[in-house]
Amino acid sequence: MDNFCSSAELMEILKTLKIFACGTINPTRRELPDFQRDKEVKQGGFDCYVSNNGVYTVKWKDKRCVHLISNYHQPNEVTKFNRKTKIGVIQEIPCPTILSDYNANINSVGKLDPLKSYY
Repeated sequence: MDNFCSSAELMEILKTLKIFACGTINPTRRELPDFQRDKEVKQGGFDCYVSNNGVYTVKWKDKRCVHLISNYHQPNEVTKFNRKTKIGVIQEIPCPTILSDYNANINSVGKLDPLKSYY
């Protein structure tokens, strides 16, 4: 899901229906917890919160902060990816698996919009 559709309440409802989902979320949503300030989070760092209902929200920073929400990921699941620095050195940056799952599956949603324009 993209940030226009996702909310903590929707994720709770989908989880009770056994529909698993993840996506970005608008950081101004009122049901989100208070995360660290953007300047306090370093590149590759993240701040996470798990609600009583099992909804996982995370704030992750690469160049900018990204807010994500999921009803099936676990907070201790972390992957790594390579990022080239300004001086050309490749370094591994930790990344929550929720982001890699989101990036892997959002392309199919992104392809739908141009296909709709043809019709």
